Amino acid sequence: KTLAFSDFMARYPGEDIAYGIDVSRYQGDIDFNKVKAAGCDFVYLRAMIYNNGELGVDKKFEEYYRDAKAAGLVIGVYYFSTDCTSEELQAHSAELLKVLEGKEIDLPIAFDWESWNHFQKYKMSIVDLNNLFYEFAWLMKANNYETILYGSKYYLESIWEPAGYDVWMAHYVKETDYAGNYTIWQTGSIGRIDGVPEDCDTDILFKSKYPDIFGG
Repeated sequence: KTLAFSDFMARYPGEDIAYGIDVSRYQGDIDFNKVKAAGCDFVYLRAMIYNNGELGVDKKFEEYYRDAKAAGLVIGVYYFSTDCTSEELQAHSAELLKVLEGKEIDLPIAFDWESWNHFQKYKMSIVDLNNLFYEFAWLMKANNYETILYGSKYYLESIWEPAGYDVWMAHYVKETDYAGNYTIWQTGSIGRIDGVPEDCDTDILFKSKYPDIFGG
C-alpha cells in the first residue's frame, strides 16, 4: 500500500506541524515545484554516504539541492554513515563539509548510522558509537552547523544517548508511544506525492523547535 501525501497531512493536523519528505537518488527525477505545490514544507536530502568502504556524494544531491532551493523548500541534509573509528569520521566529515560549502542548509545536519547487522564486526561498543555521534556534532558545530540524530524508536531506546541533541525519530505507526524528546518524526516509507515518481519517506516537524525558520 501507499499513502497519499494529502492523507498523510490529514493524519497529523496541527498549527505547529510542518510536513516533509526525505529522499535520495533512489527517488529518481523529482519535480520539486510539484512537491511544494502538494503541501510539502521541507525536504531532507541525502548528501553523502559511506558504505562498504566507499565514500561518495549522493548522485542526485547537487540536482536535488538546486531544484529544492529554487522551489522554496526548507532544506536539510543527512549523512549515511558506517564510520567505526574517529579517524574515519574526521576524514569523511571534512569531505561532507566540502560538499556543503556555499550551500544554504536550513535544518540541522542529520547523522544516520544504522548498520546494525555489522555492529559486532566493527568491534564497537555502544559508548564508541555514541562518541562518534558526539564527535560528528562537535565537528559540525565548529563549522556553524547544528546536528540532529536520526534513529528508529527501538535504537533510540536501547542504544543511542542523544544527550540534549535534536532527534529525528523513525517509527512507522499512526501514533507513536516513544517517550523521549524528538523534533522530527519519520512516520513511514510509503508516501506518494506529486512530483516524485517513487515512494518516499514522510516526516513531520514541530515548527516551534525552529522559530528562526518557521516563525513563532
